[in-house]
Amino acid sequence: MDHPDLQVHIDSELSAGYGAEIVADTEIRYSSLAPRDLYVELLHAEQMLIVASPTVLETYGVTEPKDVYVAPVLHDTSFMVSGSLSSWEMWAKHAGLKNVVNPTKAIRFEKPLGGQIVDAAIAGVGIAICGSLLSYAALADGRLVCPFGPMISSGRNYYACCLPGRENEDHIRAFLSWLRAEAAVLTTLNALCDIST
Repeated sequence: MDHPDLQVHIDSELSAGYGAEIVADTEIRYSSLAPRDLYVELLHAEQMLIVASPTVLETYGVTEPKDVYVAPVLHDTSFMVSGSLSSWEMWAKHAGLKNVVNPTKAIRFEKPLGGQIVDAAIAGVGIAICGSLLSYAALADGRLVCPFGPMISSGRNYYACCLPGRENEDHIRAFLSWLRAEAAVLTTLNALCDIST
């Protein structure tokens, strides 16, 4: 560790929301809008991408977007920020497909928290559409594969924030520097947008 003297306390509350008062030295917020009246750094613009285990891709012969019709789909029923479409509906619209989620083959996740869909995809349950941050580690080590695009914006971003002026305090400056370095790794996934669309 670069800063072994810094103690980090993690509290994973639900999003405080746009404009909510900050209660920690620094916070990472997942939001469609940058928090106002705070010092803010954009860490990661979240992308949604198709992922599956290598076994699922091989078993169902998934090689192109239309192949999602033949494999079980892991379906997050929550709506995207940009409207009343689910992530699969939004993706299908960009891919030029219709009715991607077959109710007889889909496995529904009602407002899932964290990486439930990622875990199910790793376990070989089906094909998922997941956020780039939550799926990054499994993509990096080969437990998941992104077989094709398009990648789509989730409409949400990860922001690091603190009270204005506090970004210059030594411990906060060190933590923000570490966050920037960690977030930079994810730019590789965002670059795939240009390749896969």
